[in-house]
Amino acid sequence: HPTKLIKFLVGVRHQNEYFPIGGPWSKSLDGANPESDPQVLRRTAVRCVQAQTGMDLSKCIQWCRYLEVRYHRPEEIHKGRLIESRVENIIVFLPDIAAACMPSSLEWEETISKYKQACDEEIAEELNEDNISDHEIETRSASHHSTIDIEKLRVIDLKAELKARGQHVTGLKSDLKKRLTKIIQQEKVRIAI
Repeated sequence: HPTKLIKFLVGVRHQNEYFPIGGPWSKSLDGANPESDPQVLRRTAVRCVQAQTGMDLSKCIQWCRYLEVRYHRPEEIHKGRLIESRVENIIVFLPDIAAACMPSSLEWEETISKYKQACDEEIAEELNEDNISDHEIETRSASHHSTIDIEKLRVIDLKAELKARGQHVTGLKSDLKKRLTKIIQQEKVRIAI
Protein backbone atom coordinates (compact mmCIF):
# COMPACT_ATOMS: atom_id res chain seq x y z
CA HIS A 1 0.00 0.00 0.00
CA PRO A 2 1.37 3.50 -0.83
CA THR A 3 1.01 4.73 2.76
CA LYS A 4 3.63 2.19 3.82
CA LEU A 5 6.08 3.51 1.22
CA ILE A 6 6.04 7.14 2.36
CA LYS A 7 7.57 8.24 5.65
CA PHE A 8 7.57 11.77 7.01
CA LEU A 9 10.34 13.35 9.04
CA VAL A 10 8.73 15.80 11.43
CA GLY A 11 9.80 17.99 14.30
CA VAL A 12 8.27 17.84 17.77
CA ARG A 13 7.49 20.82 19.98
CA HIS A 14 6.70 20.26 23.63
CA GLN A 15 5.41 16.69 23.91
CA ASN A 16 2.78 15.99 21.28
CA GLU A 17 2.92 18.92 18.87
CA TYR A 18 4.28 17.76 15.51
CA PHE A 19 5.28 20.08 12.68
CA PRO A 20 6.85 19.60 9.25
CA ILE A 21 10.53 20.38 8.84
CA GLY A 22 11.02 23.60 6.90
CA GLY A 23 10.71 27.33 7.14
CA PRO A 24 9.90 30.60 5.43
CA TRP A 25 11.10 31.61 1.99
CA SER A 26 13.77 34.33 1.94
CA LYS A 27 14.17 36.47 -1.15
CA SER A 28 17.79 37.32 -0.28
CA LEU A 29 18.83 33.72 0.49
CA ASP A 30 16.72 31.66 -1.90
CA GLY A 31 16.02 33.95 -4.86
CA ALA A 32 13.07 35.87 -6.22
CA ASN A 33 9.81 34.72 -7.86
CA PRO A 34 8.96 31.44 -6.11
CA GLU A 35 5.72 31.32 -8.12
CA SER A 36 7.51 31.05 -11.46
CA ASP A 37 10.81 29.37 -10.54
CA PRO A 38 10.45 25.97 -8.77
CA GLN A 39 14.15 25.99 -7.81
CA VAL A 40 13.56 28.90 -5.41
CA LEU A 41 11.36 26.91 -3.04
CA ARG A 42 13.66 23.90 -3.35
CA ARG A 43 16.54 26.10 -2.19
CA THR A 44 14.35 27.22 0.72
CA ALA A 45 13.65 23.59 1.63
CA VAL A 46 17.32 22.61 1.37
CA ARG A 47 18.41 25.57 3.52
CA CYS A 48 15.78 25.04 6.23
CA VAL A 49 16.19 21.25 6.44
CA GLN A 50 19.98 21.68 6.65
CA ALA A 51 19.61 24.19 9.49
CA GLN A 52 17.06 22.12 11.43
CA THR A 53 18.33 18.56 10.96
CA GLY A 54 21.82 18.74 9.47
CA MET A 55 20.67 16.73 6.42
CA ASP A 56 21.89 18.06 3.09
CA LEU A 57 19.17 17.64 0.47
CA SER A 58 21.00 19.59 -2.23
CA LYS A 59 21.70 16.35 -4.15
CA CYS A 60 17.99 15.51 -4.39
CA ILE A 61 16.92 15.47 -8.02
CA GLN A 62 13.20 14.79 -7.76
CA TRP A 63 10.93 17.01 -5.68
CA CYS A 64 7.23 16.23 -5.64
CA ARG A 65 4.99 19.13 -4.66
CA TYR A 66 2.82 17.10 -2.29
CA LEU A 67 0.58 19.60 -0.53
CA GLU A 68 -0.26 23.29 -0.70
CA VAL A 69 -2.30 25.04 1.98
CA ARG A 70 -3.44 28.65 1.61
CA TYR A 71 -4.26 30.63 4.72
CA HIS A 72 -6.31 33.78 4.19
CA ARG A 73 -5.04 35.98 7.01
CA PRO A 74 -7.28 38.92 7.97
CA GLU A 75 -6.01 42.40 8.71
CA GLU A 76 -4.65 42.57 12.26
CA ILE A 77 -2.69 44.73 14.66
CA HIS A 78 0.47 43.05 15.94
CA LYS A 79 2.73 44.83 18.45
CA GLY A 80 1.16 48.17 17.60
CA ARG A 81 1.60 47.74 13.83
CA LEU A 82 -1.16 47.21 11.30
CA ILE A 83 -0.60 44.09 9.22
CA GLU A 84 -2.61 44.03 5.99
CA SER A 85 -4.75 41.05 5.05
CA ARG A 86 -2.78 38.54 3.03
CA VAL A 87 -2.66 35.00 1.70
CA GLU A 88 -0.01 32.79 3.30
CA ASN A 89 1.07 29.72 1.29
CA ILE A 90 2.43 26.59 2.94
CA ILE A 91 3.94 24.13 0.49
CA VAL A 92 5.03 20.62 1.47
CA PHE A 93 7.50 18.82 -0.78
CA LEU A 94 8.33 15.13 -0.89
CA PRO A 95 11.97 14.91 -2.00
CA ASP A 96 13.43 11.67 -3.28
CA ILE A 97 16.14 11.42 -0.65
CA ALA A 98 17.76 8.27 -2.03
CA ALA A 99 20.23 10.40 -4.00
CA ALA A 100 20.96 12.67 -1.04
CA CYS A 101 21.44 9.96 1.58
CA MET A 102 22.94 7.09 -0.38
CA PRO A 103 26.59 7.54 -1.28
CA SER A 104 27.79 6.83 -4.79
CA SER A 105 29.82 3.67 -5.30
CA LEU A 106 33.05 5.71 -5.29
CA GLU A 107 32.10 7.49 -2.05
CA TRP A 108 31.12 4.16 -0.49
CA GLU A 109 34.44 2.55 -1.46
CA GLU A 110 36.30 5.55 0.00
CA THR A 111 34.33 5.26 3.25
CA ILE A 112 35.07 1.54 3.46
CA SER A 113 38.80 2.07 2.89
CA LYS A 114 38.99 4.83 5.54
CA TYR A 115 37.14 2.65 8.05
CA LYS A 116 39.35 -0.36 7.26
CA GLN A 117 42.49 1.75 7.64
CA ALA A 118 41.31 3.10 11.03
CA CYS A 119 40.52 -0.45 12.22
CA ASP A 120 43.89 -1.76 11.00
CA GLU A 121 45.73 1.04 12.83
CA GLU A 122 43.82 0.33 16.06
CA ILE A 123 44.53 -3.40 15.82
CA ALA A 124 48.22 -2.80 15.03
CA GLU A 125 48.54 -0.50 18.04
CA GLU A 126 46.93 -3.07 20.34
CA LEU A 127 49.11 -5.89 18.96
CA ASN A 128 52.28 -3.84 19.46
CA GLU A 129 51.29 -2.90 23.00
CA ASP A 130 50.15 -6.44 23.86
CA ASN A 131 53.61 -7.77 22.97
CA ILE A 132 55.29 -5.62 25.63
CA SER A 133 56.50 -7.87 28.42
CA ASP A 134 55.73 -7.16 32.08
CA HIS A 135 59.30 -6.14 32.95
CA GLU A 136 59.40 -3.63 30.05
CA ILE A 137 56.51 -1.63 31.50
CA GLU A 138 57.84 1.45 33.22
CA THR A 139 57.55 1.38 36.96
CA ARG A 140 55.86 4.46 38.33
CA SER A 141 53.67 5.40 41.20
CA ALA A 142 49.94 4.92 40.77
CA SER A 143 48.05 7.96 39.54
CA HIS A 144 45.28 9.30 41.75
CA HIS A 145 41.93 7.76 40.76
CA SER A 146 40.36 11.19 40.10
CA THR A 147 42.91 11.97 37.35
CA ILE A 148 42.48 8.72 35.40
CA ASP A 149 40.26 8.59 32.32
CA ILE A 150 40.21 4.87 31.58
CA GLU A 151 38.58 5.27 28.16
CA LYS A 152 41.51 7.39 26.91
CA LEU A 153 44.30 5.18 28.25
CA ARG A 154 46.31 3.08 25.84
CA VAL A 155 47.14 -0.54 26.65
CA ILE A 156 50.62 0.36 27.89
CA ASP A 157 49.19 3.00 30.23
CA LEU A 158 46.56 0.58 31.53
CA LYS A 159 49.30 -1.96 32.24
CA ALA A 160 51.47 0.67 33.96
CA GLU A 161 48.58 1.72 36.24
CA LEU A 162 47.80 -1.90 37.07
CA LYS A 163 51.46 -2.70 37.75
CA ALA A 164 51.75 0.35 40.02
CA ARG A 165 48.83 -1.05 42.02
CA GLY A 166 50.40 -4.54 42.22
CA GLN A 167 47.93 -6.20 39.83
CA HIS A 168 48.31 -8.61 36.92
CA VAL A 169 49.01 -6.86 33.62
CA THR A 170 48.09 -9.62 31.18
CA GLY A 171 44.97 -9.75 29.03
CA LEU A 172 43.11 -7.89 26.35
CA LYS A 173 42.53 -4.15 26.53
CA SER A 174 38.90 -4.68 27.55
CA ASP A 175 40.00 -6.96 30.42
CA LEU A 176 42.60 -4.44 31.57
CA LYS A 177 39.98 -1.67 31.54
CA LYS A 178 37.56 -3.75 33.62
CA ARG A 179 40.29 -4.68 36.10
CA LEU A 180 41.47 -1.08 36.52
CA THR A 181 37.89 0.21 36.80
CA LYS A 182 37.16 -2.26 39.60
CA ILE A 183 40.33 -1.30 41.47
CA ILE A 184 39.62 2.43 41.13
CA GLN A 185 36.09 1.91 42.46
CA GLN A 186 37.54 0.07 45.47
CA GLU A 187 39.97 2.97 46.04
CA LYS A 188 37.09 5.46 45.99
CA VAL A 189 35.16 3.38 48.54
CA ARG A 190 38.22 3.16 50.84
CA ILE A 191 38.71 6.94 50.69
CA ALA A 192 35.00 7.59 51.35
CA ILE A 193 35.13 5.47 54.53
